[in-house]
Amino acid sequence: MFARLTRFFVKYVQKYMPDPYLFAIILTLLVVGLNFWLVPQTTVTGVIHAWYQGVWGSQNIFTFALQMTLILVCGTTLAQAPLIKRGLVRLSSIPQNQVQVAVLCFLTGAVGSMINWGLGLVIGTILAKEIAKRLERMDFGYVVAAAYMGFIVWTSGLSSSIVLANADASSALNIIYKMTNQTVNVQSVIFTLYNLVPVILILIVFPFMLKWIAPADMKLIDRKVLLKAETATASETKAQPDEPQTFARRVENAWIFNLILVFAGFYEFFGPLKGTITINTMILLFTVLGLLFHWTPIRYAKAFTESAKASGSLLLQYPLYGELWH
Repeated sequence: MFARLTRFFVKYVQKYMPDPYLFAIILTLLVVGLNFWLVPQTTVTGVIHAWYQGVWGSQNIFTFALQMTLILVCGTTLAQAPLIKRGLVRLSSIPQNQVQVAVLCFLTGAVGSMINWGLGLVIGTILAKEIAKRLERMDFGYVVAAAYMGFIVWTSGLSSSIVLANADASSALNIIYKMTNQTVNVQSVIFTLYNLVPVILILIVFPFMLKWIAPADMKLIDRKVLLKAETATASETKAQPDEPQTFARRVENAWIFNLILVFAGFYEFFGPLKGTITINTMILLFTVLGLLFHWTPIRYAKAFTESAKASGSLLLQYPLYGELWH
């Protein structure tokens, strides 16, 4: 039953689901239509002016858009750290069949999403790739889908955008503060039963669902592609020490610069800020953790640049959502 239901939704999502950017445009047009229908004396000039104010004018959410982009990029950069990857390689030796692989990737993605939604987006799929290099008998598409299923809990985690916004009095999206002059701290939302119980139920129920929807007719991946990519990366890394150690290269690999920033970041967070969690402090934490785990400035810079490629859709969509919000 679950397999048939899955195929049904896959078929119609592939056929009718547009790019997320189109949702922002469609919602904008829907709001415009509702304005002309429900709001008396609505004019084209007024609607266009309000649209401008929400996207580019005084009511824009450019700051929030950049904050969410940095949450994504910093989390994704952390997932690429050598220490994290070594841990995932060890974890990849545990499962022995495709259902065990799917459950492990789901749980890994869910835990990552509870910490940072950017981390949760990629850490499960990285684990799936590592397992695919060792275990041949599994449907790779099914396993990757399981890894992305872990993302369902991100709004209940530490990087939940609305939770972090409500904890920050300066956030343009903090409607609670605008109406009551009060903020809602993260701890009073994240660490409550009404938030944690649904998460725990998801972590218990979804592994059984993954077992029920596991495809009997496996579509196997060509492992040579994964192994070839790994060999190429290893060769590139191995070749670096043979390059001339110029002054610029020594500076790029000077780990002391990372440690200075890590010390300053942790000192501020655990000292003057007293562990207060807001959007900005979460970005601070994941930035310094990324610096620490990547160890050298150039390694962190390259990983950050690579991770930033995934942020284009956010930069495109979020300003339009600002118009809808206001």
